[in-house]
Amino acid sequence: MFADFSAAASNPSSSLAAGQAVNDVSQFLNQSQSISASLSNLTTQTDGALSNDVDQVNQLLGQISQLNQDITTTTSSNGQAADLQNSQSQLINQLSS
Repeated sequence: MFADFSAAASNPSSSLAAGQAVNDVSQFLNQSQSISASLSNLTTQTDGALSNDVDQVNQLLGQISQLNQDITTTTSSNGQAADLQNSQSQLINQLSS
């Protein structure tokens, strides 16, 4: 592209050199628009994936919080909380993966 600009600058009366320089700029702008659209699509996809991940984390944390309360209530009344603790452990493993 810069070589074509140099050629057009060296010979300003050449419509061929000027035309090639304009063509190069047009190709550059088209490629820039294509890259911009691709980046926009990637941003949208990333935002969606992050939103889904945050929703899943929030759901797991809510379930873990409820289990924590249930475990506390069960153990404070001398009950067995092994099943609740197993469920809690499974949710924590899901959260960490």
